[in-house]
Amino acid sequence: MDEAIPTQMPQQQSTQKVPDGPIPGQSLTDTPGNSKWEKPAQYPDPRDAAEMVWKQMNKPDHTKRLVALMKMGTPIEALVRTTLMAGFSEGKWTVDTAMLIAKPVAAMMGAIAKVAKINVPVRMPGSENDPQLQKLAMLKAKKDMETPIDKKSKFMGLLSKPEVSNG
Repeated sequence: MDEAIPTQMPQQQSTQKVPDGPIPGQSLTDTPGNSKWEKPAQYPDPRDAAEMVWKQMNKPDHTKRLVALMKMGTPIEALVRTTLMAGFSEGKWTVDTAMLIAKPVAAMMGAIAKVAKINVPVRMPGSENDPQLQKLAMLKAKKDMETPIDKKSKFMGLLSKPEVSNG
C-alpha cells in the first residue's frame, strides 16, 4: 500500500505585503539633488516663509480644516510641527527657517483659534508635565547657577589641547 508522495507543495498565497516605499539605504545610492529639500529653499527668508504660511492658513478651505482639527482638540504645537515639516519636505524652507518661524506660526494659529472661539491646548500632552524633563531642566538650571564664570578663560575648540600652567 504505497501512497504517492506529492513532489510539490501546494502554492500558498503570501500574506506579506511588499513595501511600496524606498528600501533601506536607497537614499545613499540616489543621485544627489533629486529631493526637494536638497535644492535651495523656495522661501529662504523667514519673513517671506511666515507670510506664505499666513496666506495659506487664511484660504477658506485651509481655515476650515485647521478649525476642525482645533475643535477636535489637536494641540497647536502638533499643528505647527506638521505644517513646518510639510513645508520643509516640499522644499519651501530649510530646517533653520522652520525653527525660526515656529513661534510666529503658533501665534497665527492661536489667533485663528481665538477668532473661532476655540479653547485649544497649546502643547502636546505630556510635554510640559513630564517629570523626567522637569528634573533635567532643574538640574541644568542649578548647574548653570553654580558654575563660576572665569573671566580669564578663553574659548578653545573641541579638538584643541588644553593649556597647562607651569606654576
